[in-house]
Amino acid sequence: MSTSNAPVRRHESTKLTQIAAVQHQIDWQQSIGVKILLGGIANTLATAVTNPIDVVKVRLQLQALEPAAASGGAVQTRYLGFGHGLKTIWNEEGFAGWAKGWQASLLREFIYSGIRFGMYDVVKETFEDKIFHVSADERATSPLYIKLLAGAATGGIGSALVNPMDLVKVRMQADRSGARYNNNFTFACRQIYQQEGLTSLEEGVTVHMISSMFAGLMAATASSPMDVMKTQIQNEAKSGGSNVLGRAFMQVLRSEGIRGFFKGWLPNWFRLGPHTIISLMVYEELRSTMGIKPM
Repeated sequence: MSTSNAPVRRHESTKLTQIAAVQHQIDWQQSIGVKILLGGIANTLATAVTNPIDVVKVRLQLQALEPAAASGGAVQTRYLGFGHGLKTIWNEEGFAGWAKGWQASLLREFIYSGIRFGMYDVVKETFEDKIFHVSADERATSPLYIKLLAGAATGGIGSALVNPMDLVKVRMQADRSGARYNNNFTFACRQIYQQEGLTSLEEGVTVHMISSMFAGLMAATASSPMDVMKTQIQNEAKSGGSNVLGRAFMQVLRSEGIRGFFKGWLPNWFRLGPHTIISLMVYEELRSTMGIKPM
């Protein structure tokens, strides 16, 4: 009797093994680590394409706040706008000028967007389950406000973690001659740490978090004032004091008025468009390849 049941037991054992293998694959596909990795890869590719635009944005935001302007001297406008800035940087610095800060940009984006994309599903499901008590049937058409809250939360967390890399990126992109940090990411990190201390790497973190929470094509305008102040704060050496944001606000206002808060708006908008399209297309394609359901 035991002999006749052996094929049945083997069949059941094989079936259980197959089920376990499928479940393991599903668990792996749905793991946060995999989603963070895919989100990081997708956005790193997008950042590599849009880094020249980001360099122009930073230069435009800083050009009227250079020492000559701060000391009351005449403001020398090197870049007359987005197109002129892009051309001028190419003529004066070549491709290396467009690639300024690329190491910091790619590392920052890999971590920031990896968290922003990879943790989005988990945070959204937590909001649905623990806070807003959305039923399983309703989750397929989750309310927009929950998605917005989840995006703001993951963006805020990611931006807080990568602020040191964002600061290094801004410093390197603003360095026209390359003499300040030798166009070297690790050298820049070491110099900033030795000269200004560890806390300097978190300069502008609050403004960075607020700016990140408003990220998006339509938010290029809403986040522009915060982005200008963030760039200014991160470009300056650590000056001490508590009201860093207030000082940055007043410096921009006195130097250029309200319009100063919207410097670099056009390159910021141009950068967000292709960056968003490329990153989402690549991310969804990677998810599909891995057998993960669309966002």
